[in-house]
Amino acid sequence: MRIYELVVVVKPVDEKERKKTIATVKSWLGGLKVVAEKEWGSKALKYAIQKELTGYYYDFELEGDSVPADLDKKLFQMDTVLRHLIVRKK
Repeated sequence: MRIYELVVVVKPVDEKERKKTIATVKSWLGGLKVVAEKEWGSKALKYAIQKELTGYYYDFELEGDSVPADLDKKLFQMDTVLRHLIVRKK
C-alpha cells in the first residue's frame, strides 16, 4: 500500500457548497481509502488565483495502490477548486 497526500484549495463559497465539493472529490478517489482528513480553514493566498484572495484548505491522507488517472484532470476542471496537489508520501 502506498500513502498519498491530497491538498485541495476551495473558493470562498458558503459551507453547503464547500461540503458538496469535498463530497464530490471523495467520490472521485476510487479505490483510495481516506485515512485522515483535516480542515485547515480559510487562509489568505499569497497572490490572487482566479481573482480570489482567500481559499479554504482541506488536507487528505490517502492509502491505496494508485491514484485514479483522471483525478488530476477532474480537479483541474472543477469550478470551485482553486488549486490542488497530490503527493506520494511513501
